[in-house]
Amino acid sequence: MDGIYAFDLWLQQGIQAMSGSGGFTAFMDFLFAFFTFFCEELPLLLLLLIVYWTVNKKTGETLMMAMFMSISLNSILKNIIRRPRPFMKEGYSDKVRFVQIDNFFVNTTGLGRQFSFPSGHAQLAGSFYGTFMLIAKKKWAYIVCPIIIFLVMLSRPYLGVHYPTDVLVGGVLGMGIAFLTVYLANKFFDKRYYIYAALIVLLIINVSVPSLYDPDSLKFLGTAIGALAGIFMDEKYTKFEIDGLVWWKRVLRVVGGVALIMVFKEGLKPLFNLFDVSDIGKDLLGALRYLFVGFAATGLWPLIFTKCKF
Repeated sequence: MDGIYAFDLWLQQGIQAMSGSGGFTAFMDFLFAFFTFFCEELPLLLLLLIVYWTVNKKTGETLMMAMFMSISLNSILKNIIRRPRPFMKEGYSDKVRFVQIDNFFVNTTGLGRQFSFPSGHAQLAGSFYGTFMLIAKKKWAYIVCPIIIFLVMLSRPYLGVHYPTDVLVGGVLGMGIAFLTVYLANKFFDKRYYIYAALIVLLIINVSVPSLYDPDSLKFLGTAIGALAGIFMDEKYTKFEIDGLVWWKRVLRVVGGVALIMVFKEGLKPLFNLFDVSDIGKDLLGALRYLFVGFAATGLWPLIFTKCKF
């Protein structure tokens, strides 16, 4: 085993030693799955939309920019470097645990088709929570956000889905993206559509080059196009406002918006599954479903709550 894998194995076995034995192992597995949940699709989308609908539109857009920048770069790097997951690496997989989880909140069982380096969760944690920390400029954010980033990073090698070097590089890249995103948003926010266009081009590259193709990139491409269309519609037509909004209207925006998005995200799934299409056809239908999700979040729902005056 070469040097980098020897280092990874030494560190990963040390991290996984925290699992203990017996019933304590089940508790620790649950705890680290909870840590990894902080960077799953559901909580990130919820946090982003709470900010966008009820706190500050520019901050919400900046967080979205950081997310798509991180996702685009991560997918390209993974499919260029093509490092197998720890549980797929011969001579390595038998020396570490692979914690298999498959529920509504966290799923580690379907990662075999995706590569390992750098860690998408670690990179996204650094970019999303790092961006939030840099924008908030609050003492609590400088404490809470690094803790969340660290716990997400720690959870990935514990669960056996990443090597420690995956998460170290992912975390550094994520924080770099956070600093870059905040700089671009502060300096060029009025020209942000050029940044969005560049990110969409990166996602198109991910799905159009066979050696880079990743089904998740197609899903993110659909989300980005839908969200960008909604943002453009709001800027030119809806122009929803947040200042002076009473608390119960903020709650209503969040509850109603999440319900609407779930209608598109989960409600369209059984309908689209009726189509007898190839694997690429299923990926395209999934991208279309997420396009509706993106547009509902930034375009349709703001139009509804503006017209309804809440």
